[in-house]
Amino acid sequence: AGPAPLSSRAVSAAAVRIAPPATGRALAAAIPGSKYLEIADAGHGLPIHRATETNALLAEHWTRAEQLSK
Repeated sequence: AGPAPLSSRAVSAAAVRIAPPATGRALAAAIPGSKYLEIADAGHGLPIHRATETNALLAEHWTRAEQLSK
């Protein structure tokens, strides 16, 4: 048996200039099985300004990662 599959998610804020959504899409495309999500009406500081949404995404991601590891 090979290594367990990895769970990966790239999240971009639509209005970020430092790391624009195209960068997040490219990152997700380069990682097999990765999921991409772009958050509209969000800019730099996404985890701070949209903390509830960010934390929900992280919780969902970790739950999926844990399920894949079993």
